[in-house]
Amino acid sequence: MAVINTEKWLEQSYDDPREICRKIRPYVKHLSDRDLFRYLTLHGMYRRPMIKKEQLLSHLKENNIWKVMQKELHYLQKKWKGPDVNIFILPVDSEKRLIEEDLKGKSGLVFQGNLFLFFGEIHDIKEAQALFTHEYHHLCRLRHGPRKEKDYRLLDAMILEGLAEQAVKERFGKKYNAGWVSYYTPKQLEKMWNDLLFPYRNIKTSHRKYEPLMYGTGFYPRYLGYSVGYYLVQKFCRTRQHTSTSLLDEKAEKIAQVQAESE
Repeated sequence: MAVINTEKWLEQSYDDPREICRKIRPYVKHLSDRDLFRYLTLHGMYRRPMIKKEQLLSHLKENNIWKVMQKELHYLQKKWKGPDVNIFILPVDSEKRLIEEDLKGKSGLVFQGNLFLFFGEIHDIKEAQALFTHEYHHLCRLRHGPRKEKDYRLLDAMILEGLAEQAVKERFGKKYNAGWVSYYTPKQLEKMWNDLLFPYRNIKTSHRKYEPLMYGTGFYPRYLGYSVGYYLVQKFCRTRQHTSTSLLDEKAEKIAQVQAESE
């Protein structure tokens, strides 16, 4: 498994994202072409071309993005004893306001053991490396962690995101963290954990409140679960002298307990 040659796919089918999804279908299970397109575009893949094919491909080639991501895989796989993975590099949906504001114009997804990276124009290659670091850390946490993904609850997902962004900070510094890590003050995060998230920490990911709480939709603060998950991980790492690597197999409950101990 390695970086899939999506450069060739884009050369052939850039103007038809649905055709790109048909090329991905052999790598995923139990989804129709239509459902796969919906799922990938929901998480940041482009719905329609925003810039000329030649302009996008030239930009990605200039940054050697496929080779850089292959090197990243080799480096982090060794560092974290991580799994093999297929990596798909595709255009991002730059029309989505949340992607531009919260994720710095890029997005990623781990799905059925595959890793999807959605990019637009890359002005700093470390931004691309930071995205890969975040997403690949998810795979390593899912591999080494104490709970299987099918049994994940809200707290597990929060800590998963917090640990991945902690890994980005350790490797590249705060500059390369996602925008949502700095939306709220520690006091706000503490209150949101106690009032909004703690009562629902054990709900399954299939629960109707999971997505609103995790992503901060409706009346909830933006990126609620993500932000508080990062806050809890940061606090644990600071007070216990741990890193994202040493916590790959730690229980989410133990990481979150640090907040209760400080009250």
